Amino acid sequence: MKLFLFTPLLALAAAEDLQWCGGARYYPSKYTCFGTMLCPKNNGEVYLACGKACYSTHIYFCDQNNQLQLWNPTSEPILDCGGKPYYPSKYACYDGNFLCPILNGNPTLRCGDACYNDKEYSCKDGQLGRPNY
Repeated sequence: MKLFLFTPLLALAAAEDLQWCGGARYYPSKYTCFGTMLCPKNNGEVYLACGKACYSTHIYFCDQNNQLQLWNPTSEPILDCGGKPYYPSKYACYDGNFLCPILNGNPTLRCGDACYNDKEYSCKDGQLGRPNY
């Protein structure tokens, strides 16, 4: 009987390792690290970093000056990402020069020179690996 109660707790403890983002520890299933900034994952949506803020791509987009702008799909602007034009509903711009697509309403994330879906992969030190769930 004691082993039966202990087994689920052991599975929960082994399910996910804490990682570092700057000086903070975080669970990759709950946050995404952008350099030294953590942005939450909320109900399956990955929030992106823009300047010093985190944002939902369903409500905002990050302009070329790292300022949040309200998203208005009826008059979508064409933005610039390192000299490449893009629609903020279709792509997310990282570090001012790297585009990753938004798939099914969720932005893919940057890992080194690649884009990835955090439900299928994880990124550690610029290398793709298995998801951290």
